[in-house]
Amino acid sequence: MPGFNLRSSGLQHPDKVPYHNDGLERTEWSANDYFEFTGQYPENYPHEFIERHGSYFEGMVYNLDPKKHFKELTDLLDAYHFDEVIEKIRDWDGEFIFMHRDRSSKSMYIVNDSWGRLPVYYWQEGNQFIASRNISCITHFAQPKYNRLHLGMNLLLGTDLGTNTIWKKVHRMPPRSILHIHGDGHISLYEYFYLNTVDGNKSLKEVAPVIQEKFDESLKNRLEKLKRPTISLSGGLDSRLIAAGAKKLGMNVPCITYSREDGADYLDDASSDDIVKRLEIKNHEVFQIHPPQLSDAEELLQFKQGINYLSMSYVLPYYRMHAERGLTTITGDGGGKFFVDLSALKSIRSMKSLMRYIMRYNAFCSIETAAKLVGISAMELEENIMGHLDAYPFASYDDKYVYYLIREAGINWAFEGEDRNRQFVWSTTPFYNPSLIETCLSIPQSAKEYGSLYHHLYHQYPGNLHEVMNPNWKEEVANQKEVRRIHNRQKLKAFLPERVLEARKNKTMQSFVFQEELKQLINTHNGILNLKGLSSKHSMNFYWQLFTVLKLMEDKDS
Repeated sequence: MPGFNLRSSGLQHPDKVPYHNDGLERTEWSANDYFEFTGQYPENYPHEFIERHGSYFEGMVYNLDPKKHFKELTDLLDAYHFDEVIEKIRDWDGEFIFMHRDRSSKSMYIVNDSWGRLPVYYWQEGNQFIASRNISCITHFAQPKYNRLHLGMNLLLGTDLGTNTIWKKVHRMPPRSILHIHGDGHISLYEYFYLNTVDGNKSLKEVAPVIQEKFDESLKNRLEKLKRPTISLSGGLDSRLIAAGAKKLGMNVPCITYSREDGADYLDDASSDDIVKRLEIKNHEVFQIHPPQLSDAEELLQFKQGINYLSMSYVLPYYRMHAERGLTTITGDGGGKFFVDLSALKSIRSMKSLMRYIMRYNAFCSIETAAKLVGISAMELEENIMGHLDAYPFASYDDKYVYYLIREAGINWAFEGEDRNRQFVWSTTPFYNPSLIETCLSIPQSAKEYGSLYHHLYHQYPGNLHEVMNPNWKEEVANQKEVRRIHNRQKLKAFLPERVLEARKNKTMQSFVFQEELKQLINTHNGILNLKGLSSKHSMNFYWQLFTVLKLMEDKDS
């Protein structure tokens, strides 16, 4: 992955194997007897080292010029005024990391944006430390051991919870936080991420015009700052709003749609074609993507180390194409977290009910299966998850579920997918503007039910895009009666016994695209996982997750 690598001087791979920098060009910024600071970047990746301030900035801010504030930030950090630093950058709209070195104390400070849009990982043991944008840097130099509990969590949910990773002593920097690396190598973390509400009380009618205004501003700022921007256009609700927004702004932005050769995207293709015609987009390209290739999966594994599971390796050619042409891209990521109703399909009244609901709609396998695979008890795994959920800043279990989707499925899982794309091309989205998010969360989740917010917004933009089919529903947003019926049918299904649903979604390994490779990995694995008695049927997500973990362990063993 692109970005900075900060580590203790003298910290080497046990066998002195050189770090591969994920195949990117290496830049050495600074080195002394205390630390080594380097970076690895594709062409046109935004970063800057400011020698006179002892500072480093990575990423982009779209609503202001961050350089004008560097001196103030460094002074505040040197004075330990961390609260003021966070308050100052609270409304900076962008994806960024700011790093500063206090020469007098030898302290290093790393500050991320309000949503932690650029993942940062850190490890510390004794006086040795690594903080990096690149998880491969940590796994290469620190050679961390796997954490059975968090490995089980990963197999179960496809992601880690909170700041945890699947490795011991390796953590993910939370959003809106400051990492303080002391002169002796000790690391302190100061967390400031907090949501006042996930289910506000303002009316949609009152707030929708403000959402539209903030969305337009967020999109406009990105289009004006990005070099050679494109819109990644699918047939979904999010990217079509971006395309309509660009049209309304009078900005001629090329749109690119990827389509898989096996026809899996035929509904998306039909809707994206309709969107292009309605908006009269002159510069639209359909990029054909081949089925998943093992070489792409292995490349993704190298630079993401299993944190982004290998199911998504099929999109790498799409982003390589952007890199070859020197393009940047704007995606619809985030719309599905703040512009839609995230409420559970039925009310959740207890922690046990919350656990059952998450397992039903978010888990890749059963708790028993995940626990057995990593050699711990199902009770230990379940109690750890419930303890984590209990610590969420909301008393309501319904709110806890929404927060889970935003904090874990969003930040910990989806951000890794977005960041994967930055291995090749700078990628951003207007939906993660902090002020826009705060406004979206000020209305009830139920006000966004049935695509109501999208339905309202599409009327304010050209193209009448509410009349274009949403591929996920196979229905137009405009047909609110039918959308309501589809949604209510899902609510009824929420009351069906779990065994009825399980019988439909579980498949044999023969349907997995890399079935032979997965079988080989299972047969030859002699590491931390206990693969004896693996049942004959699982969800496709589970096969991908197991394949990812086993490939990662194979890579480490070799």
